[in-house]
Amino acid sequence: HTRYQINTAKGILDTILSVQPKEGGGGGGETRESVVYHLADDMLDKLPTQYNDFEVRDALQRMGALLPMNIFLRQEIDRIQRVIAEVYSTLCDLKLAIDGTIVMSQGLRDALDAMYDARIPDRWQK
Repeated sequence: HTRYQINTAKGILDTILSVQPKEGGGGGGETRESVVYHLADDMLDKLPTQYNDFEVRDALQRMGALLPMNIFLRQEIDRIQRVIAEVYSTLCDLKLAIDGTIVMSQGLRDALDAMYDARIPDRWQK
């Protein structure tokens, strides 16, 4: 019952966000692009650096690479590495696209809209 209410509320919020105007109005505030640019800068500052693959392998070897918990740990490190790489790449590309250095693809436009609406971009969730 609670799950249904959460999903319904989320659906309503997503609908409200999706019908908001996508272009900045004449209200003298920051544009969507500049808001997301500053947000991307802030997120890049806070994003953890990639793990050094050699150090990870070396540490796991010392702890016993074939122990079930260490196999699981290695899989989790690999997953977080992919997430960090995807987030880093999207944020850097978004900044370049906002600056006009590269073309704003549909994927980047979707990420920009999601970040502006305080949602997680689909590319990151996958």
